[in-house]
Amino acid sequence: MCGRFSLGIDSDDLAFELGNQYFHAIARHNQQRQRDLDGDEEQPEDDHDNGQDDANGGEENTDSNQADGGLDELPRSASQRSRASQSSDVGDSIRWADQSDKENFRKRYNVAPQSRSVVVRFPKSTTKDVQTSVQPRIPQLELMKWGLVPSWTKRAPEKPLQTINCRDDTLFSGQGMWSPIRGSKRCVVVAQGFYEWLAKGKEKIPHFTKLKDDKLMVMAGLWDNVVYQGSTEVLKTFTIITTSSNKQLSFLHDRMPAILTTPQEIALWLSDEPWSPKVQALIRPFSGELECYKVPYEVGKIGKDSSDFIKPINERKGNIMSMFAAQAKSSPSKTASSSSPVQPPGSTSTSKPKPEKDLKPKSSEIKSRSKPLKEEAEGKKRDRSSSVEIIEDTEPPSQKKVKK
Repeated sequence: MCGRFSLGIDSDDLAFELGNQYFHAIARHNQQRQRDLDGDEEQPEDDHDNGQDDANGGEENTDSNQADGGLDELPRSASQRSRASQSSDVGDSIRWADQSDKENFRKRYNVAPQSRSVVVRFPKSTTKDVQTSVQPRIPQLELMKWGLVPSWTKRAPEKPLQTINCRDDTLFSGQGMWSPIRGSKRCVVVAQGFYEWLAKGKEKIPHFTKLKDDKLMVMAGLWDNVVYQGSTEVLKTFTIITTSSNKQLSFLHDRMPAILTTPQEIALWLSDEPWSPKVQALIRPFSGELECYKVPYEVGKIGKDSSDFIKPINERKGNIMSMFAAQAKSSPSKTASSSSPVQPPGSTSTSKPKPEKDLKPKSSEIKSRSKPLKEEAEGKKRDRSSSVEIIEDTEPPSQKKVKK
């Protein structure tokens, strides 16, 4: 299953990274497809990329093949490739649907059910779009509440519905609440990775799972809108589709989110294509490389949030193991050197260090120390006895005789 995930990225960075990693390739592919549909074989005058490709002997084919068959590794951060040089391309490949959503978005490392997070979907096509053959639609980032509420719901549920996840077997069956929306209301849920708890007896140990290459994780989902009776507010909600766990995560849980890995898979899932075996085939256990490790127990507390939650325990700041590791790395021979005396430079002395002086006092010293104390005690005793004798001497002789 997927009951908690992380998305600790700012709104601008999130849009940029999604465009850079996935949606820029989708946009280029769709643009080329639109040209083919329009029968426009002429190269645009301002298309400098194509002119450069021709000058380089057909590199355009390489880019086209990447768009059709998947992306090669794209730069992960702005330091590797200037954002300014990509603004015209990446900026037009994905955008926020509403400025208020962008302003209200907050990066969080502990996204829990019933909270709002980011999903991506294509805006709906209109009859006018089809008739005018406009450029392909741009995918949009939107804030939605996690836990799908069907559009036919009349009143707000008294308790949250158990709809944070949608099982693939139920989805495939074509029955139940998922059937009406699986062909027209598909979305993807964006995350850095997801949390899962390993059950060991009564103990539950939290783990974090992310993509090996540190790309953003794109999980298949469904969305819906609902307006309750007596209200005018539109509530947007989503669910994450789960499938059988792969071999790598089978030790952790028997379910995992359905992860989409290439721009083509994402484009097909978000398209208007009706539900079909081709679309259904996208929902399967992840076959790529994942990284999974233990994380702090605090992540299990709703409302707690920290960037440390997505770090391995042994790398967490303040962790005793990380402290020992840092000490060992900075001074690996400190322990060994501290037990031996420091020799001056150039010294070859092999003399052993003198043993420490025996601090136990000798018996003669004990006697000499105790002698004054003994004499003082005897003197006080004599003083007391002499006082008594003086008192007795003052008594009449007759009383002395009576005493026994």
